[in-house]
Amino acid sequence: MLVILATDTVGGAETQTQVLLQGLSTRFEIVLLTHRAVQPLFCDRDLGVVCFEERGLHNPFDYRWRNLLRYAQAIAEVAHRVKADLIYAVMHNASLFLAIARWRHAYRLGSRRLIGSLHGSLSSYFAQQERQPNWIERLLIQVVLKTLPVIVIPSQRLAKELVQDFGARVGQVYPIYNGVDLEQICQRSLEILPTLKQEPWIATCCRLSKEKDFLTLLRAFAGLVDYPTARLIIVGEGSLRDQIGVWASELGISGRVHLTGFESNPFRWMRQADIFVLSSFSEGFGNVIIEAMALGIPVVASDCPWGPAEIIEPGTSGELFPVADAEALVRTLRRLLAHPDERERLAHGARERAPTFSARNMVENYRALFQQVLRG
Repeated sequence: MLVILATDTVGGAETQTQVLLQGLSTRFEIVLLTHRAVQPLFCDRDLGVVCFEERGLHNPFDYRWRNLLRYAQAIAEVAHRVKADLIYAVMHNASLFLAIARWRHAYRLGSRRLIGSLHGSLSSYFAQQERQPNWIERLLIQVVLKTLPVIVIPSQRLAKELVQDFGARVGQVYPIYNGVDLEQICQRSLEILPTLKQEPWIATCCRLSKEKDFLTLLRAFAGLVDYPTARLIIVGEGSLRDQIGVWASELGISGRVHLTGFESNPFRWMRQADIFVLSSFSEGFGNVIIEAMALGIPVVASDCPWGPAEIIEPGTSGELFPVADAEALVRTLRRLLAHPDERERLAHGARERAPTFSARNMVENYRALFQQVLRG
């Protein structure tokens, strides 16, 4: 089996793929085609790794035709060389590259089984851009949906979106919840932090990018005037790092906002949090919510498309608030900070809920799908 992970940054989808391939490696012979930036995630796994850079490819998010064709060619060549009987593409860009490879290099791909995946809401993406997809984007979406016979998505609601809004076939879309290694997360969270916690912590952990809506989170944190010693811990790296600093300064909270940068072990930070917040405009699923729940942290997440509402049972295993509603978020944070017993009740519900999204369940669902596809 050939797995395509066309990305050059480490985030939730990349770590979820790491967990998936670790579980599948006992059942399948796997070769991973990816970029060098994420290769270290897979160095100790029982699989072969090939890097796009070996073929002169460095930007998996460049959608100009020349780049699309070169990525498609690389996939076809590697699939032919390793004699892959099944090819699985992780996320939208890898799925697009695979679909183009199927059209452009049919002779090399032959009768190989193809599976794509989408990890985020297309509708929400274009809503954030405040526009409709242009004709080229519509064409590329249809290339994927019309070419790949099977597409894995991480939530039931996202499946409905693809069918209702983009014309995917009902039998083409397979919802499989993401899963996390609960035991490993808890074990790694015990690592000692480089700083001493002496005040309430509100934490988040994600890629620092536009869809995570950090401005709403910062505004809500600034509204916690009754908790002047509280700190906001932001774990992660990304293009919005400098802008987050500017917003924090404008809101007068820069001295209480701590950006850790990229952390190979974010769980040691998350475990110390009094409340975990994910304020996204959209999520494909929201793996980090499950990770926080497994650590017994009360989670407050935006009720965004499409994952959080399928993970959190409001009032039992966490809380939801309307997207981009800083006032609603600050009210929830105030209530939870003022009532430790409420936080403990939600933490207990989170621990009870987390095993539903275990790595074991996810791996078994993927294994069953892959074997079904191979049988034809």
